[in-house]
Amino acid sequence: MTTSWCMRFEAKHRYFKTLAAGLGNFKNLPFTLAQRHQNKQCYAMYDMCKPTECGQGKLCKAGTTVYYELVKDKVPEVTVDSAINELTWASVFGTKYKTGAVVQTGFCHLLPVFSVIHGIILVPGDYVLLFVVELLDTIRLSEHYHSYEVQKPMEKSFEIYSQEEFATFLPMHITSPVGATGLYVNVKYDTDLLNM
Repeated sequence: MTTSWCMRFEAKHRYFKTLAAGLGNFKNLPFTLAQRHQNKQCYAMYDMCKPTECGQGKLCKAGTTVYYELVKDKVPEVTVDSAINELTWASVFGTKYKTGAVVQTGFCHLLPVFSVIHGIILVPGDYVLLFVVELLDTIRLSEHYHSYEVQKPMEKSFEIYSQEEFATFLPMHITSPVGATGLYVNVKYDTDLLNM
């Protein structure tokens, strides 16, 4: 609670006035009102730690997927006959990831490395959520559009990441501005090695 203390008494004056009249308790009023306010803040912050949710998908055998070897390297318990779920979307701690979204997976030569989510896999048993991503080549930072210009490489290369391994957790999208010929990824926050 101490990290989110930004309350002025004047800002909550009306709230406390109606609360004091409604409670009917006028003994040790500051303590009662402060305790009620803190309980309300805790209740409001309770939903911040959201569980992992999974969207629709299909059940398939691990050996039939193109990225079986990558899954096997990440989770050694997976065999050719293991059943895995291929999902269309997943929500981790309230952040929703969909296939086709762009995530930042690292840095190369001081430029961020972006990847497109090709598939989302849920491995039963330990319920490991993995993201199959297709790497993009970052060309440059366009100061005019305040975004990074990317292009799809000649050869597709897939990698597997968990959500904790992403450089930033926010999903992004590829855009193509009017009058521009390239593909661009808009970042919401500064992506810098010093901020990592």
